[in-house]
Amino acid sequence: LEFDERMREEAKEALTYPIILVFTGIAAIAFIFSFVVPRFAGMLQGRNVDLPLLSRWVLSTGVYVHEHWVGVIIAMIVVVAGGYALSHHAKAGATVLRSLSRIPLMSNWVAGGETARWTSMLSVLVQSKVPILMCIELASASVQLPENSVRLKSVEDDVRRGKRFSSAIEDRHLLEGTSLTMLKVGEKSGQLGAMLSYVARYTADKHRALQRRIVALIEPISILVIGLALGVIMVGVVMAMTSLTEIKL
Repeated sequence: LEFDERMREEAKEALTYPIILVFTGIAAIAFIFSFVVPRFAGMLQGRNVDLPLLSRWVLSTGVYVHEHWVGVIIAMIVVVAGGYALSHHAKAGATVLRSLSRIPLMSNWVAGGETARWTSMLSVLVQSKVPILMCIELASASVQLPENSVRLKSVEDDVRRGKRFSSAIEDRHLLEGTSLTMLKVGEKSGQLGAMLSYVARYTADKHRALQRRIVALIEPISILVIGLALGVIMVGVVMAMTSLTEIKL
């Protein structure tokens, strides 16, 4: 419980600034479409001006948002409220997590969190002298991705048939490299619980480091996307204003 709570708080803390940045950018774009662009559209109204496609799209969008600003605000509130509700819904959260696990960079972040979760659970149970089969069963119930739960249950079946725990973990590719070596050492030395605790901390540290890198990427990408959107709007408006010099009589 402490581990899950810590992971959630760290994720919230890391994503706070990017979320504020995104919502601020959306608010700025909505303001420009609602109040700035319609003024330029009004200046061109009734004039026989051949507008570029980009300008027509920007001005028409601005006029639409200005005329239906109540509906736009309601839609934004519904989207925010729906996202908040889904974030607190277990099945929706699992669906989002599965989707993230298929994205190249995010997949490593999700996998690291899952590994830290079940190794942390196993270390507590093993050090509490819980039978290993029950430890694996409870650990398989603690993970959020169904495929990881299935792999851990397969490990439980292998151990029940007499296979070494570390060998079953290796065959299912649940751990590798240093973490797998530490698990084998702990199994042979009779310090499996302590080694699992080290593996959990090591994996959690890697998870935090990757999380920081992802957040560091989200911030410039958000700024780039918002800046690009604002730039497209301003270019469309400027192209529309320059078209005034080409009025057809």
